[in-house]
Amino acid sequence: MPPFGGRDASEPVDPEEFAKIVTPHVKSSPQVFDYSENMQAPMDPERLVKHADPLADIVAKYPKLIFKQTDLEKVMHNVYLPKKAVWGKVLTTDKQVAEWCTAMATRLRKMCKDLRVAMRRAPPPPWVRKITKITTSGADSQETNGSQEDEDDGDGEDEEGEGDDDDDDDEESEEEIVQPAARKKPAAAPVRMISINKNHRQEYLDRH
Repeated sequence: MPPFGGRDASEPVDPEEFAKIVTPHVKSSPQVFDYSENMQAPMDPERLVKHADPLADIVAKYPKLIFKQTDLEKVMHNVYLPKKAVWGKVLTTDKQVAEWCTAMATRLRKMCKDLRVAMRRAPPPPWVRKITKITTSGADSQETNGSQEDEDDGDGEDEEGEGDDDDDDDEESEEEIVQPAARKKPAAAPVRMISINKNHRQEYLDRH
């Protein structure tokens, strides 16, 4: 963990290799991830646990869970390509595909950010163990500076001129990451559905 006030560097990503981690968890719908695209929204443990399988595989390969938005957009494009024959019926233009890649990459990046923050708490919330096995001692070794920042998670993008995300202050206060049992659970952030061809909407959108 970097010194207080520092920033973790983003993980180097091979889009094709990362896509191979995500693709086995993709179902028939192009709505691959059901999560907020607002990087400042409170974390949603219930939705994170719904994505336990892909997140567990991702954290095993990329334990820092810090990614550039542009890298994840390339990953999602690689996820889309083998599904093009089917999803091309609903994502009918290059613009729709680009918007889909951006939306899914943002959702994935937000999930990784929230999971990282939760994993670095000492001890981690119980729901974290449903996603990845983490011991209290392991969390303590990462948490020498308390909850302090993890929040430093501008994801290294500002430093590298990646001004494509408005998450410079991706900061999670202790209030935002308390366990759900400790206070009334905040309303889940609305999840934007991707606009697709109306004739196939009901067939391909997840039922959430």
